[in-house]
Amino acid sequence: MRAVEYSGWASDIEEYSKMINCVKDQIHSVTKKLDTPDISADILNTLMDNICKTLDEWTGTTYVGEKKNPKISKMYQMFFIELYSFVLACQKSEIEELREFAGKVLYRGKLFRYLGHGDCQDDIECRVEPVYNDIYVSWSKKRDNSYLKSKLYGTITVLCCEIKEPYYGIDLAPFGVVRADEAEVVFPTVENTMLEVRYIEEEDR
Repeated sequence: MRAVEYSGWASDIEEYSKMINCVKDQIHSVTKKLDTPDISADILNTLMDNICKTLDEWTGTTYVGEKKNPKISKMYQMFFIELYSFVLACQKSEIEELREFAGKVLYRGKLFRYLGHGDCQDDIECRVEPVYNDIYVSWSKKRDNSYLKSKLYGTITVLCCEIKEPYYGIDLAPFGVVRADEAEVVFPTVENTMLEVRYIEEEDR
């Protein structure tokens, strides 16, 4: 299995997309044959390294309040779909270490998401409303996140959801890629998991 190395996507969206797509395909291939002799410890170790590198790019080169390049967003969505399938397969694996890994990654419980404007030149008087869909986005296990608040301008929209059966979020902490104190979990904005939507005006922070 090929080891990937990211060199930054700002100057080469095409190459960056290909790298994410490569890891997505690797995850898919391993998931199909997870508990077979075709999947060695070396293959699993390389795959885990590649997953961690890709997640590190997600947490390190995406910015609060700014939309991602559409092509990059599409690649990450496909990557997270495959990653979720892989972790679910690990949950049912005959290999104890993989089951333990899945137990750490699959998250149920309350999550919080902050929406707002990442640029003071935006129309910061306009509230950013939630969009309910199946797109994986970043949430936090922390109710109050001063880091995210400091990065947003204008009114902040705060979402609170609770993940219950049959859903799981993907906890990024076990991958060692979480930035600052974000306590990040990746999960779509699913309407029937929502507990609360509230707004914090700039003068009330």
